[in-house]
Amino acid sequence: MLVLLLFLFYIFPLQIFAAPTVIINSVPDVVTAGTTFPVSFTINEASSSASYHYKFFGGIDNNVYKITNNSDLSYSSSWSNFPQVTLNPTSSNIFNDYAFIKPDVATNTLNLKIRIYNTSTKIGATSPSFSIEVVTAPPTSVPTPTEEPTLTPTKTPTPTKTPTPTKVITPTKTPTPAKTTTPTKNPTPSFILTPTSITASTQTPIPTPTSVPEVLGTATTNKKNHLPLIFICLGGLFLLTPLIIAKIKNEN
Repeated sequence: MLVLLLFLFYIFPLQIFAAPTVIINSVPDVVTAGTTFPVSFTINEASSSASYHYKFFGGIDNNVYKITNNSDLSYSSSWSNFPQVTLNPTSSNIFNDYAFIKPDVATNTLNLKIRIYNTSTKIGATSPSFSIEVVTAPPTSVPTPTEEPTLTPTKTPTPTKTPTPTKVITPTKTPTPAKTTTPTKNPTPSFILTPTSITASTQTPIPTPTSVPEVLGTATTNKKNHLPLIFICLGGLFLLTPLIIAKIKNEN
């Protein structure tokens, strides 16, 4: 007998000594029918490396069809359609997901369960029941549409055509020609002083220099005085200046 047990342990170690367990940790206190709700659960196994599909199910007493993973799955759906988790040797293997309560459930207490299954080893386990309170969703009142009154179309008056105003042409102001200024004629000198107009009687006689008495013991030197000659030349030049200016003007 002992030899048979050792042989079975050698061939089927996981099936005999590594059976998994699954427990539900928590759900909301009250769940509304036709909605989803969160579920926390834990999977324990000695190997801590296997993968499992899991399904939510339950109902009143032993009914299994009122709770499922979502509205597209039922209790009898294939295992390959359900979600799958893989255990981690270094983790507590706590998982979280959402379950769905069908909308035809009345207010009552339902028994929620979880079943896991390994499609390779054909090993599975079911959790203990977890009671949840379900309430029926209140019906949504559809408001009665208010009948809209028939509106009588109002005749739109034809607008009166506004006459186009005649454009007033503003006469162009003729500019006043600028006044031409007549150039000022240069006055002709009324009197030209000629050299003959000055007589000899008007000339101031140049005084004869007084002879300087000779001093004893010094030589007398006769110095010629040029001042009279210079004054005469300047006077003649002064008298000829008007004639030269008039001649220059006549040539121009």
